[in-house]
Amino acid sequence: MLTVIMGATLLVGCGGNSSKGSAAEAEPGKLKGEITFWHSFTQGARLETIQAVADQFMKDNPDVKINIETFSWGDFYTKWTTGLASGNVPDMSTALPGHVVEMMDAEAIIPVDDVIDNIGRDKFSKSALSEGESVGSHYSLPLYSHAQVMWYRKDLLEAAGIYEYEKVQIVDVNNGNRFETYTIARERGTGMICLNGAAARCVSTGDKIILMAYCELNENEVKDHRPKVVFVDDNNKVERVTSYEKHGRLSDIIL
Repeated sequence: MLTVIMGATLLVGCGGNSSKGSAAEAEPGKLKGEITFWHSFTQGARLETIQAVADQFMKDNPDVKINIETFSWGDFYTKWTTGLASGNVPDMSTALPGHVVEMMDAEAIIPVDDVIDNIGRDKFSKSALSEGESVGSHYSLPLYSHAQVMWYRKDLLEAAGIYEYEKVQIVDVNNGNRFETYTIARERGTGMICLNGAAARCVSTGDKIILMAYCELNENEVKDHRPKVVFVDDNNKVERVTSYEKHGRLSDIIL
């Protein structure tokens, strides 16, 4: 199953705790205050464009100060997690779709339908807008979308019983990220597992990941079902295949 998802979204009004007040509190016709903006666009062109837009906005509105903080995607999720716990979150931020859902659940962000309408709702893909929708309100603006692809060796796919182009879930053990993508087979025995597209921003080279595929079973099938668990060594070579593993290595049940 091919999955194309939104690469990043923009959150507005995240509920920051700025003691200076926000620009929205200024007198009619004049903006005044400080805005804290978090983003993860560390590439040169995007980074420069964001700063240029902020500089121009501050030039046009001298009483507004925009504080921009840039984080790698790996650090970004940790920053938001600790920020939500302490109440230290920005006024605006970029985020991945999964992060948006967590922020909505934590009531850390407010709807931005007025912003979307001012820009023009017809300028956005409906499916992209729906990523940040809850109970008829939208909490994020889509910035871009592209495919998430995972290259996976054919021998590992076969060992796990996973088909090429099948939808899978990835869990990064190092940073806690969980996301969905689909598989594309590569050469056997290369030892390479590669994430492309937006998925590449969710992991770092050398991270340990868990790849999971799911199936639908009826009540009778569930009773006899045994998962297939494939373990690999440090070179991504198949080390063993079991039907159960929990909290460390237990006695293997060989399929």
